[in-house]
Amino acid sequence: MGEKVDVGFGDRDAKESGDPQNLDFEFEDPVFEFELRMLDFGDYNPNGDGHHLVEITAFDGADNQVDSEKIEYWTNSAVNPETAWKTSQKDEVLWHDLYEAGDACDAEAGHPGDYTIELTGEGIERVALRFGEGHDPNIAFDLPCIEREVEIY
Repeated sequence: MGEKVDVGFGDRDAKESGDPQNLDFEFEDPVFEFELRMLDFGDYNPNGDGHHLVEITAFDGADNQVDSEKIEYWTNSAVNPETAWKTSQKDEVLWHDLYEAGDACDAEAGHPGDYTIELTGEGIERVALRFGEGHDPNIAFDLPCIEREVEIY
């Protein structure tokens, strides 16, 4: 992958107010690949929500969707939920222990506590990261990385 910035970051004001850490990334020159690692999501549910949703969408200069990714699951609405289900019917378990799967230190790669978002497509000029209900205010982000488009003459 191309340009990496090896720093962690988050929106402290949003965290302290309990608001979702919605983020926008804008690129003056279009990129064709965007990668961002999200850490520590899912092990803390202070609002007691049963539905948890993270959506990230890449747009071109005309605001057309280029690519998107989503993390969505349901829990028992506990402050520290244990089980995450694929649907609201709670018939298929995704993770048995969100205290571990949602923790930055203990989660396996690909679990909500250590999840790398990867979007690709031609002409990406903006990426929007949005949290719906059930957001974890203690999340952080790491290793933003982009690959720029190269013109060949």
